[in-house]
Amino acid sequence: MDFITPMNSNLKIEILFGHWEKMRNHVISIGSCEESCGLLAGINNRSTFVFPATNILHSPGQFQIDPREQLTIFKELDQNGWDLMAIYHSHPNGSSYPSDQDVNEAFYPEAINLIWSFQSSEWDCRAYKIIDNRINNAQIVLLNE
Repeated sequence: MDFITPMNSNLKIEILFGHWEKMRNHVISIGSCEESCGLLAGINNRSTFVFPATNILHSPGQFQIDPREQLTIFKELDQNGWDLMAIYHSHPNGSSYPSDQDVNEAFYPEAINLIWSFQSSEWDCRAYKIIDNRINNAQIVLLNE
């Protein structure tokens, strides 16, 4: 059974439930002390692997993936023929909507931005495509393994 988050958009990202849980568990493990971050690999807009990463800024209000980790991840993407499908990070003390900084630093327009936030006593995630400073909602489709 598939689950689609309610959003009005033609854009969508298909994430295997196990990958969703891996991202969610990473976000929970970091908590509210700093933004968590990572990358999601995929083929044909369907997830293939999750790469949790280190936020070298260790900040609750911004993130930067460790450049060494990012290079290693990009090499693995190339070796496996995977695409950079999504960049995920958390807003531990804010909403799941992209911040001005998120928009200004959207350097990979091909990737969906997954933003996790703590809402109503649990972590929730929303998806956006940011191109040329325009924010577009995207659907998250969770798939069973």
